[in-house]
Amino acid sequence: MDFTLRLIEPADAPALHRFFDENFLFLSPWVAGMDRPVSDESSRLFTEEAVNDANNFSAIRLLVMVDSEIAGIVSLIKIDQLHGTAELGYILGERFTGKGLATKACQATLDLCFSDFGLNRIEIAISESNIESHKVAARLKAVPEGLKRDGEMIHGEYVNQLVYSIIKSDWALVPAEAIAA
Repeated sequence: MDFTLRLIEPADAPALHRFFDENFLFLSPWVAGMDRPVSDESSRLFTEEAVNDANNFSAIRLLVMVDSEIAGIVSLIKIDQLHGTAELGYILGERFTGKGLATKACQATLDLCFSDFGLNRIEIAISESNIESHKVAARLKAVPEGLKRDGEMIHGEYVNQLVYSIIKSDWALVPAEAIAA
């Protein structure tokens, strides 16, 4: 599946609202803060925050675009330039799952992390029960590091997360074609 990645812009608020609205039931079990449907105002604030964070290089949120439609978001959060670290997260709309798109979008983002952004270590923290996201981490050759107990709150309940890492020197050894979609 062909896709492009691009930074979120203020004009994306209405399209992001549609994306979150259409995928609310699918995403809400896995996304912190999706306890209720997203409002127009919260979509606008999300886009503003994404633009500000990108300008400050504290977080980068990239839209995964398929045929001019938002298919998902890949996020780099908690960017620490001093230590060369960040946390990677990803979501896809339900219609776009099962096609290798999350793996390919994360692969492209990791290439940016290590070549353009000068990062050295990327962590992925995934809810213990999110089996499909664990499969993405495995396809990316991420190394499991351990359990983060009560690492995230989903719908008012703390959930455990499994933590993975990808290090620049390891990523350089993984041929692109070895990452199965």
